[in-house]
Amino acid sequence: MSQFICKTCQFIYDEEQGDSKNGIPPKTQLKDLKNSLCHTCGMRNLQRYQVISQIRS
Repeated sequence: MSQFICKTCQFIYDEEQGDSKNGIPPKTQLKDLKNSLCHTCGMRNLQRYQVISQIRS
């Protein structure tokens, strides 16, 4: 699982925690969120997220 930062608004998406504000369950990988919005800025382009940490399981 990894953590990503939105380069537009600095929102951090944590795959381990998901995003309860957008109804995304824990352990959902960013690559599986093809049509999701950043709940802070509304950005849809997943290329704008940068990995900030990776946890190997």
